[in-house]
Amino acid sequence: MQAMAGPADGEVVITYSPHARRRAEALAWFFQRLGLKVVMREAGDEGVSVRYAGVWWGDPDEAIRHIVSRLYSSG
Repeated sequence: MQAMAGPADGEVVITYSPHARRRAEALAWFFQRLGLKVVMREAGDEGVSVRYAGVWWGDPDEAIRHIVSRLYSSG
């Protein structure tokens, strides 16, 4: 997990390699259902990475846990 300046809360950036496109599309669908704006970018990196609120996750499952926790614990 790496903190850096990024988009405002409410936007998820998903970067993916060409062979991981289906996984990225499934993640995009999930995050859109949570009411988040999704930006998808094909990248040369392997797998799928997710950025939300200035934090990057290389593990999409970890990103889901953190983002859902953040959305439902803020009030």
